[in-house]
Amino acid sequence: MPSLKTYAVFTYDDVHTVLSGREFTAEHQFRSSRRAVGPSILDVEDPDHRRLRHLVHPPLGLSSVRANRPALRAVIERLLDGLPVDEPVDLMSAVAELLPMQVICHMLGLPASSARWLARTSQPLAAYLDETEKSLVVARACRDALIHYLDEHFFAPPDNPAPLGSRILTAFRDGGLSLREAQENLVMLLVVGTVTTVCGSGNTLACLLSRPEQYARLVDGELSAHDAVAESLRYEPPVHFVPRFCRDDTELAGIPLPRGTAVNVCLASANRDPAMFGSPDDWLPGRTDLQRTFVFGYGRHGCVGGLLGEAEIVELVDAMARRFPGARLHGPPPTSAGWVFRRPETLMVVLEKEAP
Repeated sequence: MPSLKTYAVFTYDDVHTVLSGREFTAEHQFRSSRRAVGPSILDVEDPDHRRLRHLVHPPLGLSSVRANRPALRAVIERLLDGLPVDEPVDLMSAVAELLPMQVICHMLGLPASSARWLARTSQPLAAYLDETEKSLVVARACRDALIHYLDEHFFAPPDNPAPLGSRILTAFRDGGLSLREAQENLVMLLVVGTVTTVCGSGNTLACLLSRPEQYARLVDGELSAHDAVAESLRYEPPVHFVPRFCRDDTELAGIPLPRGTAVNVCLASANRDPAMFGSPDDWLPGRTDLQRTFVFGYGRHGCVGGLLGEAEIVELVDAMARRFPGARLHGPPPTSAGWVFRRPETLMVVLEKEAP
């Protein structure tokens, strides 16, 4: 829409150009994330972005994620232990919404008992970023509540041995992070760092349980959890749109874009571009080209916690198949909703320990 200085890109090549090009920036003073929380790793550019990314990357990298697999499994087993069997249960509220927050509590050194309150308090902020909840007043009240919690439970204790928490706290105490910068980035981590995994978990379980024959293949070992998750994240990614802005006057696909123009980048459509993926609207686990997807963004602002989020979902799917081989939907297949963060609102399932 030229009159609004707003455009959207949908093809794989155009999405790649915007996410990788220096002509486009994630930084804008009126971006919704800044209005709700303040500047963070999500929407600052170098040198601040490089500094923040260097700070949080080691505990979220491949070797650390592999080392933390036992901790992920323990969190998942505890969640599944508390689920009722042979009666309907909503896996969104009982599992998907709690799993990533419990993991981030482990990574930051926060009490696991706080996970449900943190998830509930973060939801209005995620809804504001999703543009489904328009109240900035409510979003900022939740931000303030989270900051107050962090002041008591993260900054006040003298020691923090947690893998991610220790790095952030040390950087703050050594002067590498101001208090406000540390607070705002931690809030963004609690919100965006968990909602993507909430959506990915819900979408993946919905994809599998809506296809009983595929879930049976998973239970029988014919389909790997990794392949099921990778295809589900392509087919129904947790994040559909990310915003970018033109640094200067530029051009994309032959269209002139003035400086400051907003460009909404549709990751979901790029992941179904028929020029890149055969039969893109079919759920086909086992594809060999999934390393090219934009599930967790791309380029310098690609999701720094994407590996951890994917590992959580893979472990969850594996545990579900192992513990509940007879799991089935209760009611019609769910549909995902949301502008930015897409997920089923509810996922009603009957968990059975015997295969049908």
